[in-house]
Amino acid sequence: AELVSSMLRIVAVVAAVLGCAQAFVGPPPFHGWKRAHTTTTTRLSGSLTPFEYYVIKLKGTEPAWSSPLNDEKRAGEYRCKNCGTVLFDSSTKFESGTGWPSFFDARAAVERRRDFGFNPILGLLLAAVGVPSLLQQQLPSIPVLLVGAASVALYGLRTEVVCRNCGGHLGHVFADGPRPTGQRYCCNGASLSFSKKTNAVDSSS
Repeated sequence: AELVSSMLRIVAVVAAVLGCAQAFVGPPPFHGWKRAHTTTTTRLSGSLTPFEYYVIKLKGTEPAWSSPLNDEKRAGEYRCKNCGTVLFDSSTKFESGTGWPSFFDARAAVERRRDFGFNPILGLLLAAVGVPSLLQQQLPSIPVLLVGAASVALYGLRTEVVCRNCGGHLGHVFADGPRPTGQRYCCNGASLSFSKKTNAVDSSS
């Protein structure tokens, strides 16, 4: 019983710490970051705009439906905006309905990494139920365990995709894509540049 009690208290500590981290850490809001770092960004990132730097280097996320690449239907290649490495082919692009450019397959230059995301809403919930348990020196309740599990399952543990050449953040990959791969590479348009194939037929016409 004492061992179980100690383990549950550890769960409460982890819940509180992760909740606070998710709520208050992670990439800063772009507008506030831009005001403080525009000069440094220009010096370090060359041709990247401040927003592109935020997405590629700080793992930010662009607003859904904001990228013109969502409507790009020409044949060509999608390259890393930071280093120019070819990452995706237009033949693998599909309409996912998510608001971000999506592909069902990737070139070898796309690398997968396990990623712990930061979700402010779930983080606040996790902290709200975990911190009282610590302050009152009580065992974590069922809500603590449920919210903690939901936070990790719904948002925490994801698979990030990055450019293998420069390490630039592209987005995440999910196992809900179309055949034949069943994968959905959900990417930030700010991380990509499109190169039209020579003499390619415009499929949008």
